[in-house]
Amino acid sequence: EDMGVYKFLASSNNTPEAKEFITEQLGKLINNGVRDEDPMLQTLFCILRNNWQLKAVAAQMNLHYNTVKYRYHKITEILGTDTDLSSVRISLTLAMELYILNNSGKEKNS
Repeated sequence: EDMGVYKFLASSNNTPEAKEFITEQLGKLINNGVRDEDPMLQTLFCILRNNWQLKAVAAQMNLHYNTVKYRYHKITEILGTDTDLSSVRISLTLAMELYILNNSGKEKNS
């Protein structure tokens, strides 16, 4: 089966480097007490999964477009990064995937 980028990410799963990368990219959101079910983190992950298409995010999350825009701007403010840069978008996407890999199954063991 073709795993794509997950083949690469799996080798980094739960390593100190992966945790450091996640903290560098998402730490300001996560350290603000954001948990997996937090709307801001969910919104960011949905934005990343929908290729930065906010209208698609609004439809998928069943939210008004302006709510998604507000959350997007708030997330950008919290992270303190320029999400218009492709390198930032790639880094956030990789951090999200690593975060999901690193945290998969934890809720079942808690």
